[in-house]
Amino acid sequence: MYVTKRQDRLYRAYSVWAPDKNGKMRSKTVLAGFLGYYSEIIRNDPDGYEKLKAKIKNESMAAVQQKRRDDTAELLKELDKLGDTSDNNISENNNSNEPFAGHPGLDYSHYVLLPIWRELGLPRVLDYHWSAYEAEFDAPKLLYQSVVNRIVNPCSHLRHSQEKLNWLGAPLRDDTEHDLYRMLDFAYLQKDTILKTVNKNIHKMDLRDLTVVFYDCTNTWYETPFTDEQKLEMKISTKLASLGPEATEEEQKAAVEEIIDRTTSTLRMKGASKEGRHDPLISIALVVDRNGIPIDFYIYRGNASEKVTMDESIRALEGKYHIKNTIVVADGGLNTVPN
Repeated sequence: MYVTKRQDRLYRAYSVWAPDKNGKMRSKTVLAGFLGYYSEIIRNDPDGYEKLKAKIKNESMAAVQQKRRDDTAELLKELDKLGDTSDNNISENNNSNEPFAGHPGLDYSHYVLLPIWRELGLPRVLDYHWSAYEAEFDAPKLLYQSVVNRIVNPCSHLRHSQEKLNWLGAPLRDDTEHDLYRMLDFAYLQKDTILKTVNKNIHKMDLRDLTVVFYDCTNTWYETPFTDEQKLEMKISTKLASLGPEATEEEQKAAVEEIIDRTTSTLRMKGASKEGRHDPLISIALVVDRNGIPIDFYIYRGNASEKVTMDESIRALEGKYHIKNTIVVADGGLNTVPN
């Protein structure tokens, strides 16, 4: 939450991402309540407006922190229930020797992995950037829970949202599928910050061995028959057809340029699938150290050759991490004359 000023009126507000008339995602302000008149506030206190903004921001942060405390309290109640082994909580027909047999299978991995997340230094950094992002949802919490879910139960964000009550304490019970997808915008903007923080703390733990760095590419598919370029061509054809034969060359050119400007990506392309599929792909380049701990990653078009992307990835790594000397050892697939 934050304060927004409309002429002399002040409102409590928050931001949401929504498409504009051209289809581009834009930040939109939503008014959540009237706070008073700007002229009256500064008449009583010249610093009143700044104080009000600080108060609303602190209230928003305090609400999130209180919710986290409430979640912890509910977790302790759940743990107390799990510790109760009375006949009322254990099935009479249960013959399993597994611990807590007969209890609901709630996943508690997010509590097990939380100390590692903290040791990597991510909560402090993400909370700082989230406060500047002015989002009304708890993006750091959603990002952490999504990471844990991908580790212990890899699935789509849709399924993650549908199964959110399967987690002990239900940390996402008040969040929607839409919130999970909106969190990805935040994660994308903070990619370099996240990687820098993780790499810095792994180095402090003395776990990083950069004497040898491994680079490899893979690809993953999308369950759609059309590539991004084919979809772009279909949109252009549909638009030109709707203009009709009477449209001038300038109108047609403007319509095509507008569609191209609204296109965010042409990554999904058909190429050589690692799994022999014929669906559109994207290529993922991953860089890991000698211990197999990831350092960085890059995304390329699905039809991009590994022989081309390797040099680009190495150059990017050298610039980002100030690498001075590089010796490349590669197999025949990558060891081309340009590389």
